[in-house]
Amino acid sequence: MAMTESIASTTRRRRGTSWRKRSGSIAIIAATVGALVATSASPASAVIYCGTEGTATQNVFQPAGAEGSWTTATNWSSLHLPAGGETLCVPGGTVALVPNGTTMTGNAGGMVTTLKIEGTVRIQDGPGPTVRINNVFGGTNLINGGVIQVLNGSTLDMEADQNGAPAYQNIAGGLIQVSAGSTLSLLRPLVNNGTINLTGGGKFTLNSGNSAFSGTGTVVGGKVRLNAGTVTFGGGGAFGVLGVSGDVKGTVGANQSLDMACDGASSGINMPQGLVNNGSVAFIPSLSGNCSEVFTIPTGTSFTNNGSFTVGVPGPHTGVHFGSNVFSSGGTIVNGPTGTFTINDYFQDLQSTTTNHGTMTVTADGFFDNNHTPFINTGTFTNGGGCDVGSLTNSGTVVLQKSCNVRTVATLTSTSTLRVHSSAAELTKISGMNAASTIAGTVDVVTNVGSPPALGTTRDVFSAPASGQFASVTSQSPTIAYTAVYPANSGGRAQLKAAVNYGPITAIVPARLLDTRIGGSTIDDQGEGAGIQAPNATVEVQVVGRANVPADATAVVLNVTVTQAQAAGFATVYPCGSSRPDASNLNFGPGSTVANGVIAKLGANGKICLYVSSGTHLLADVAGFLSATSPYVALEPARLLDTRPGGSTVDDQGEGAGLVTAGSVTEIQVTGRANVPANAAAVALNVTAAGAQAAGFATVFPCGTTPPDASNLNFPTGATVPNNVIAKVGAGGKVCVYVSSPTYLLADVSGYFTPGAAFQALVPARLLDSRPTGATVDGVGKAGGLAVADSVTEVKVTDRGGVPANASAVVLNVTVDGAQGSGFVTVFPCGTDVPTASSINFVSAATVPNGVIAKVGAGGKVCVYVSAGTQLLTDVAGYFVAPV
Repeated sequence: MAMTESIASTTRRRRGTSWRKRSGSIAIIAATVGALVATSASPASAVIYCGTEGTATQNVFQPAGAEGSWTTATNWSSLHLPAGGETLCVPGGTVALVPNGTTMTGNAGGMVTTLKIEGTVRIQDGPGPTVRINNVFGGTNLINGGVIQVLNGSTLDMEADQNGAPAYQNIAGGLIQVSAGSTLSLLRPLVNNGTINLTGGGKFTLNSGNSAFSGTGTVVGGKVRLNAGTVTFGGGGAFGVLGVSGDVKGTVGANQSLDMACDGASSGINMPQGLVNNGSVAFIPSLSGNCSEVFTIPTGTSFTNNGSFTVGVPGPHTGVHFGSNVFSSGGTIVNGPTGTFTINDYFQDLQSTTTNHGTMTVTADGFFDNNHTPFINTGTFTNGGGCDVGSLTNSGTVVLQKSCNVRTVATLTSTSTLRVHSSAAELTKISGMNAASTIAGTVDVVTNVGSPPALGTTRDVFSAPASGQFASVTSQSPTIAYTAVYPANSGGRAQLKAAVNYGPITAIVPARLLDTRIGGSTIDDQGEGAGIQAPNATVEVQVVGRANVPADATAVVLNVTVTQAQAAGFATVYPCGSSRPDASNLNFGPGSTVANGVIAKLGANGKICLYVSSGTHLLADVAGFLSATSPYVALEPARLLDTRPGGSTVDDQGEGAGLVTAGSVTEIQVTGRANVPANAAAVALNVTAAGAQAAGFATVFPCGTTPPDASNLNFPTGATVPNNVIAKVGAGGKVCVYVSSPTYLLADVSGYFTPGAAFQALVPARLLDSRPTGATVDGVGKAGGLAVADSVTEVKVTDRGGVPANASAVVLNVTVDGAQGSGFVTVFPCGTDVPTASSINFVSAATVPNGVIAKVGAGGKVCVYVSAGTQLLTDVAGYFVAPV
């Protein structure tokens, strides 16, 4: 007879002093389900002695060949078919073929038959009459140490007993294999210390109140279906249960699992002695009908989860949800410190106290309904779908991605954290609680960065008054901070007020950190008087720890100046500890004094490095700093545009295009290059005009908009002039540059701003133009005339050009034009003294611009000091905001 799969067996059998050996091996291919573990078993390890035991007559299966039919009398040593009162034995090396409809152990009422399997019993006739071990009136003692195969859609019914026979045994090394479409049906106890293989879809069901499954063995490829009866966990091995209706008890091991599904209006799993889970327990979707009582724990007992406990499956749900009377008998559920408890569906009408010491999560499609009894949390509870609890005691962390209703008292202890979520639409909260509730601990706010609340927005944390207050208020947003309000304006409830967080940029009164000139002076006497720096020199400037720049600063706002240059050259600012980039921040001629603003990434030990290609003095003034929580990300400087013949960029784009013609606009792709991401809101650029064919100016603006009436660079014929620009990114991730006269253009990127309420890039707008024909965005600050030597000009910046009243700092381009002599400009917050620092250095008759990030001072104004008479222009390109 052809075998349906390649399973053979090897064992030894002893009769008296002789041994008979057979060849072959048993290989079990195990497919896991849930927490089941792939397992192999070798029935060869089992030895069952076929011989006379007591007074029972032994009837041994002995076909003429290797296999034969169970229902052929001549294949048995007693020459009759199995009957009651016998000890039956299938020895190793033999295969017994059992036809459908066979009752394997006879029909003699009241007689006990012992069936020992050492070889193979194969049931493979397919669908049809059921094969039975034992009948109802004659108990059978089954000991399987070989192989039982249920194949081709057959059914093996291990029947109930009314005569007190011991439990069926699948001993160590024994294998019961049930193929796809086939069924093993249990109606009395089975102790499994071997392997039951359900690979491919075999079924194993417990079908009566007498069914009981236990042991240290393994079920692979599927799970026991508990229609009725009892499964006792514990002792090791790997097996799982699909619970429909019945009892479970004991301890679910680390490699064991229990799946529960209802199959009818009032079916479910009972835990009469409670249950401890160290493996995997799950409620899975209903097999059919309504789930009205799927998990019952009697009063005084507990379900303790130290492993994985899951309700439902992820995703939207239709039809029946879980439970209308879950835990209806009043037991308790405890999620231990190592437990994970995940609710993917409606887990409702719990009639028990629930305590979470581990991780408990209600997903977006779930709902936790414990409205009759207390919920105690010392671990982490995350509500993503909704919850309704009788009372809440929290000494751990409660995360409210959605609001949660508390029917009676909410108690937040001093060690607790309440994490709420804030957006423009709502603040998640605890609702329904009564006035006996108490508040302590920390409230932590997660802000929806895509839709943050408006600054100054105040919302309730609770829907009812409560005593006490939060010890601290924290925020996970880099741009939004929150303050607690007690009492709230609406009935005394605690509220949170949204404010902009410290951290996007901290603008300070400018302070000098480096001055190599003889007699040069700095804020703390460091870095002064070192003399002319030689060609190809690199000067390290300690920034952190000076001028109030903290240790956690990641970048600084600098104004860098070269003066008394010995020859034409350039300067590059970069973080110490990294390689010098192919980029420049200043370009200068012999004897010139040139300044430029730089946002510089801090390097090793909080230092920035200044490289000069030609001998010159160097000055550096700090005007602000940025932290790791800032929306600004400093980069290693990288060249994005160089139109000169032979020009080179970081990625070979935008190089060597030649002179840019008068009146033209050049597009620079900035996103997707040099580590600038697609969502960058603005970029920090150093833009340079080189070899200009005539005097003119350049304007940097977001592509997709009209060039504004503003400028970033003013250049004379033949000059090379750089300037620092913070440019809003436009259509297609591009920045555009308009030039009024032919020139070569270079652009280096040094950082970018991520989207956030703390920084806003603007289309440049003119706020000051003192020239006789000057014009501004709103008519204020125009045509005021020459700023005289040693004078201070106040520039109102807030509530103009898109800058709000609460701006803490502004991004400006300041230009001197038609200077009456050599001198310098210092930009500083109004209401403070003029600092020892400079923003622009100029010579007589020059037109010189510079990019400046300036702290906003008294009255929303920025002040501009000039040492020599000159016309002044100021354009705004962005702003920062600070806490309200």
